[in-house]
Amino acid sequence: MDEDNHKHGHSHGHSHDVSNVKGTNFIVTVILNLIITVAEIIGGIYSGSLSLISDALHNLSDAIAIVISYVAIIISKKDIANTIGAFLLHSESVDNMNIKSAYLHLFSDALSSLGVIIAGILIYFYQIYWIDSVLTVLIALYILKESFTIVKDAMSILMQGAPKGIKLNGVVDLIKDIDGVENVHHVHLWSLDENNINFEAHVNVRDMLVSETKKIDEKIIEELHEHFKINHVTIQFESDGCRDVGIIKKKGMF
Repeated sequence: MDEDNHKHGHSHGHSHDVSNVKGTNFIVTVILNLIITVAEIIGGIYSGSLSLISDALHNLSDAIAIVISYVAIIISKKDIANTIGAFLLHSESVDNMNIKSAYLHLFSDALSSLGVIIAGILIYFYQIYWIDSVLTVLIALYILKESFTIVKDAMSILMQGAPKGIKLNGVVDLIKDIDGVENVHHVHLWSLDENNINFEAHVNVRDMLVSETKKIDEKIIEELHEHFKINHVTIQFESDGCRDVGIIKKKGMF
């Protein structure tokens, strides 16, 4: 087939906009961090706990980082989501790996602060000294579990793995049901990120003009986006090409 028969259908649907995170939420986050900081400093001085004072300084550094981010928002006139409080980030963290990692960082900080306060109270009033170690281990295990999920998803994207929840045979069967399609092979399906899924394949059709494949190409793009949220499609049309080739190209085959 001529190079013109290599049809490229592009349909982008990136969803990285975090403009729904309001600047006022940053202010709330700073205030909450400062309240926790002051409370921990007072508690640390009163109980003589260096752990409380150390954690208070850590929270203060978080508040400063958030203020810097808020200044960046004013300068750039854009909302930034990856430096706000864990509570404010929770809803945005479901579908965005970057925001999820920021959420995990802030949430683990909040969890650690809560653990230090609880441990300090129990140690001061009830002399339960082992509670500090237990809470530390539990928090560490939670962070490891959540971090493993993020790293696993990141590695899948880095290695161009197939997106979760999409079965390759289902995609191929959908394309085969489109009028004019005779065969689908040399299929590749991978993710660039959580919202950018790529698909490419060779599609056999009857011998026709290049211009006649446009409608088939548009139908494939439409169906893949509607059913699987695939937003970048590249189709190579062929006529009686690549015989005896399966869905996935085997090593050594052309």
